Amino acid sequence: MVEVVKQTSQGSVTLARLGHGEIVGEMALFDNAPRSATVVAVEKTTLLSIDRLQIDAKIRNADPTIALLIDTLTNRLRSMQSLVGAPGLTQSVAEPGESALLSARAGTEDVRQILRFERQLIAGLENDQFFVEFQPIMSLETHDLVGFEALVRWRHPDLGNVSPQRFIPVAENLEAVVHLDREIIARSLSFIAEANQARHDACAKTRDCPPIHVSFNLSTVRLSDGSVISDIDAALSAHTVNPAMLKVEVNEQVLIRDAQQAIAILSELRTRGIGVLLDDFGTGYSSLSYLARLPIDILKVDRSFVKAMTRSQQSKTIMASICAMARALGKDVVAEGIERPEQAEMLTDMGCSYGQGYHFAAPMAAKDALEFIHSVTPVDAEPDRFILNQNGT
Repeated sequence: MVEVVKQTSQGSVTLARLGHGEIVGEMALFDNAPRSATVVAVEKTTLLSIDRLQIDAKIRNADPTIALLIDTLTNRLRSMQSLVGAPGLTQSVAEPGESALLSARAGTEDVRQILRFERQLIAGLENDQFFVEFQPIMSLETHDLVGFEALVRWRHPDLGNVSPQRFIPVAENLEAVVHLDREIIARSLSFIAEANQARHDACAKTRDCPPIHVSFNLSTVRLSDGSVISDIDAALSAHTVNPAMLKVEVNEQVLIRDAQQAIAILSELRTRGIGVLLDDFGTGYSSLSYLARLPIDILKVDRSFVKAMTRSQQSKTIMASICAMARALGKDVVAEGIERPEQAEMLTDMGCSYGQGYHFAAPMAAKDALEFIHSVTPVDAEPDRFILNQNGT
């Protein structure tokens, strides 16, 4: 008799008990990852051991489809394990078996919920339940519209509006994020053409207006996948849009995976004229060293800093320091989450270049975004002078 035991912060947890003739193995044999459990003999036991070299040899000589299946299953199990976080598996071996059984059942139900959610997400992609909204980005100095951020949304018939914080990690684990990225890129480029035509129509009688760009969030997973370059190239060719009108937003998590690969991909995008924004600046590593390494043009400061700066002098000083540092490095700053006029005024005084938030407009459908462009009306022929309508749009 052997037990499969997992170590947790609260002690050892028995995941399974196996008897005569049963097989037990480790995922680490297939992917060289750290082992997630230990096999312990609880009575006199004879084991037949198969080592990693034997496993590797069998996989190398197997049908490629079998090898791919093993790799896929291993990745799915690893992903599921991290998503579940071993919930409920907190009973020690010394505690009653009934509690451990209930705990295991709870963990099984969590796995079922994850699998159910994965199936719903895949069905959502197939049934066109995902869509894109656009939130304006404004110049704080001139009050001019400079661009939009494309934001992916999921409206499920039963779940309702599902938060991106919930579905994006699952999409990344399923690699469905590739499909999502392609949809966002295509819809962003289509909108760029419409937005700049609307911009031209609104400005033609008064003055020339700078073109409108659209940024979209590029998944960290895609930055380890060279196919994102070909995806963007294909989309640009299909929509005949100036690449300079498209920008990608990445976050500091790029340093966790493969920083060198991410830097290479972002550098390649910049050679095409595509701008790079560092999103949620200040919430991750907050290290100055990567600012010199990453090929970025604009810092997007997280909304938490904007919210805190009106309540704390220390937070205000931090925000002012970020703006000053960005200017010294030759980079612009976008402040997210601006909700009140005094926040916009404070940021303008700090020299922050651009702002985004409900003070200007909420994320909106493409047709509403086109109306928003027309609503930003030039007051006279002087350059770079725009006002917002009284309704705040």
